[in-house]
Amino acid sequence: MSYTYCQERNFEILGKDLAKAIIKNDSVSFYSLILPKEAIIEKFKTEAEVKLEKEEIDSGIKNINENYTNIISSTYGLSFFSLNAKTTIFKLDLLKANFKIVDSEETKIDTNIFAIQGEIEHKKFTHFTFYASEFKGKLYLASHLINISEVNKFDERATLKKVKLSTDHNGNLIAQGKIELDSINTPKKNILNCILNSPTTVGVKENSKHKNISNDFEYIKSQWRYPYYINNSSDFAGMVEFKYEFKITDGTIYYNYYDFKHDKDDSTFRSIGILPFKVNETVLEVFSEKEYQEIIEEIYLNQVLTIKRIKQFSNNCFK
Repeated sequence: MSYTYCQERNFEILGKDLAKAIIKNDSVSFYSLILPKEAIIEKFKTEAEVKLEKEEIDSGIKNINENYTNIISSTYGLSFFSLNAKTTIFKLDLLKANFKIVDSEETKIDTNIFAIQGEIEHKKFTHFTFYASEFKGKLYLASHLINISEVNKFDERATLKKVKLSTDHNGNLIAQGKIELDSINTPKKNILNCILNSPTTVGVKENSKHKNISNDFEYIKSQWRYPYYINNSSDFAGMVEFKYEFKITDGTIYYNYYDFKHDKDDSTFRSIGILPFKVNETVLEVFSEKEYQEIIEEIYLNQVLTIKRIKQFSNNCFK
């Protein structure tokens, strides 16, 4: 990433000012660090002028002018409260944090967004991360995503954004990808033992502790099921089942979730069987297109949360 010495100094200043505001529970100073309304309007106009008509742009500017304060208060307010509470409870010394500019998915999309990572001296919470943006030569907070955390939130978001539902060669629903640990050289056997002791892999059916099929990786094979409700959780729709496999190399977990299956259980719906990636006639005999979309969205959210827990638990094993 290319940046000027002046910008680097401004990042340090912004980080220290943010730390002071959190430690002192100074909400006035905290809100003064947020990207001002004028910057939001300028950015909106730049992006909208090639897409929207003048009337739509004027309406958007009016909306920003009228709602900026409420939006900022609602989005940043909870973050500030949580940051102050965590800092107080765990006696975090944020003023000693060393800040640096790092790459993130967001900075690749918007060149005026900078990802800032601070390192905290603490046995548990070592990461202090936030986004900054420049306006008229000064840097401001560009997002309410300000985190004091055990894991690097930039890396975590990058991993979760890569979680995708896709299709196999038969058109059935699958989810495949990889989880890269913070410690990229962690031995695969250690990762296997960590995962086997985690609550994210309850009911493991088979693993390479008992049957080693390759010296190149460790593996885990299992399945899981959970109940599902549709129509604002008012109607029990049956059980969603799936199988999964992990292939583990040093520092990396490759995951494969497959054979997603709908079973009616004691619901009033008929069983679909293996779930297709896209709605088809078999699905429409049981669910509406909207209901099936709800099921797919719920499966996706469940996958994101599962991958997040696996990454967090695995990283915590090797701190």
